[in-house]
Amino acid sequence: MSITVHPIFTEEIKLPFVVYGIGTQEEQCSIHRPKGFPMDQLIFSKKGSGILQNIHGTYEINQGEYAYLKPHEPHSYRSMGAPWSTDWLLFKGNNSTPALESLNFNKSKIDSYVEDPKITSLFYDIISTLQGSDPLGNYSASSLLYQLLVLLYQNFQSNHGKEASLDRQIMEPVMEYIKRNFIRTITLNDLAQIAKVTPQHLCTVFKGSMKMRPMEYITRKRLQESKRMLLETDLPVKEIAESVGYIDNNYFGVLFKKQEGITPGQYRGNNPSQDSLSTY
Repeated sequence: MSITVHPIFTEEIKLPFVVYGIGTQEEQCSIHRPKGFPMDQLIFSKKGSGILQNIHGTYEINQGEYAYLKPHEPHSYRSMGAPWSTDWLLFKGNNSTPALESLNFNKSKIDSYVEDPKITSLFYDIISTLQGSDPLGNYSASSLLYQLLVLLYQNFQSNHGKEASLDRQIMEPVMEYIKRNFIRTITLNDLAQIAKVTPQHLCTVFKGSMKMRPMEYITRKRLQESKRMLLETDLPVKEIAESVGYIDNNYFGVLFKKQEGITPGQYRGNNPSQDSLSTY
């Protein structure tokens, strides 16, 4: 039996992701959208296979795979002959592009979800939530959708495990070395030797994992420790700068203000809550 749910909105919901439609199709019909669709789409292939055509090419969607389609991109899809059973979900976001890109939804794609029971369970939890009588069901569905996107991202990481494993082999000793020695002078060549790769390759892997270059990470690590010391000790700023690896107090002050927008002394005087401190 096919299911279709389109939530009713009584007010604008300002959440990162909002579910606008969800359902199941026991026999997926042919869809042709020369101007695309105004929302993000997820199409899960439960049984049988389909053919997807979009601006990137023509692809098969087989059982255990899903398609993500970006808004406004021309596309069409249909079964390959035998009945094609699908689950589908439509959603929009409020300034959600960075969040989607961080979860590897930066372009339309086909990937495997290997029929993960957690993913399937979340999908049907969204349906149940939107079919219920809870006036805040739309908000709960938004939370469940985010969990679903995170699980799909984790599946993507697992499906590309060999590459991820090699990256972990590079990153683990490097991160451990930085953790133990960040207050000392560390060069890119030092880290590359520890990882047993070239400096160029280390930069590529590090940026892919941490979204920043190694030296930038070390600077943030040092400044994070300096913020802790500014709040938890009475040490002069000069001594704190030296304790996190900066002999030149003026240079430390410039880096700190560039990162935080205020001087170390002002940061200590403002006495922000500990909850505002992030961990690197």
